[in-house]
Amino acid sequence: MTTTDRRIVWLLIAYTLMLALLPLVLNEQAFQWTFSEVGPFEQLSIAGWLGTAVIVLLRIRPLRARLGLRLVVPGVCRARGRLAQAVHRRKLPEEQLLP
Repeated sequence: MTTTDRRIVWLLIAYTLMLALLPLVLNEQAFQWTFSEVGPFEQLSIAGWLGTAVIVLLRIRPLRARLGLRLVVPGVCRARGRLAQAVHRRKLPEEQLLP
């Protein structure tokens, strides 16, 4: 295991502990909003998936740097634009939030 791998493992352990402690720290209303469709975890997960895809394409399955960037950057920009449009157009009623 490399130093980077160890850092990633410690980061994942810290993130898991933070998630486990959130129900104890937040009140019910704040907890429901945090994990709802419009809350930060749901909205930031999109960026997380896009970032993971970039890491997989450029690091785990390395393409030549130029080819990889030519494929990834336009795709990420298009995905971000479509995401912004979807978020802007969608309005969620209260009953679609987590109970």
